[in-house]
Amino acid sequence: MGVVINQPTDLSIAELYSKLNFMMKMTALLMMQWW
Repeated sequence: MGVVINQPTDLSIAELYSKLNFMMKMTALLMMQWW
């Protein structure tokens, strides 16, 4: 049961982290363009 519960959470965390990383990169690029 633990593995079944952990796998989806790990996937969601990985997705959130990748999305957050992408957003940070995009904001950094925008900041570079502005400044």
